[in-house]
Amino acid sequence: MTPLQWIIKEAKSLKKSYPKRFTKWTDYVKQASAIYASKHKGKSPVGKKKAVAKKVAIKKVALKKVYGTKKRKPISEQTILNKIHKVKDKVNKLDEAQHKHMILAGVNNQNVLKDIEKTKSIIKEQSELLLRLQDDYKKSKSKINKELLMMDIKTLKLNFLPHNKKYLKSLQILLKKSI
Repeated sequence: MTPLQWIIKEAKSLKKSYPKRFTKWTDYVKQASAIYASKHKGKSPVGKKKAVAKKVAIKKVALKKVYGTKKRKPISEQTILNKIHKVKDKVNKLDEAQHKHMILAGVNNQNVLKDIEKTKSIIKEQSELLLRLQDDYKKSKSKINKELLMMDIKTLKLNFLPHNKKYLKSLQILLKKSI
C-alpha cells in the first residue's frame, strides 16, 4: 500500500469515526497525513508538490539572472535565401576565374580536347539537373521549397549553363586557332 493510499484510508476512517470534526474533506486528509508523518519519522508525501514547484521557480529565476531574458529572433526565410544567394555568387566567381586561368595557361591540344569533353559532360549534367528541378518545382507544395527551387533554376539558367556554353565555345575557338 502506497503512502497516499494509506492516508486516504485513514482519512476515511477519521470521517467515519468523527463525522462532524471537520467541515472539509481536505482537513481530514491533512489530519491523516499528520498521523502518517508521526508514525513514519516525519515523512509525509502530502504537500511535496508545492516544495518541488518552489525549487523549480527558484532555479528559473536564477537562470534568468545568469542568462538574461532575451530571446533570439527566428531566422526569416529571406535571410536564408540571401545566404544561399551569396554562396552561389562566390562559387560562380571562382568558377569563372578557373576557366580564365585555364585559357591563359597555354594551348595543349590534348588538354583542350579533354576540357571540351568535360565541359560537354558538365553542360549535359546541368541540363538534366535543370529538368529535375523544374519537375520538383511543379510537384512541390511548400512555399519556401518552391522559392529555393526557383532560385536554383534561375542560377542554372542565367549563370551556370550560359557560362559553360561560352567556355565551350572559347575552347573550340582556341582549338581551331592552335591547329
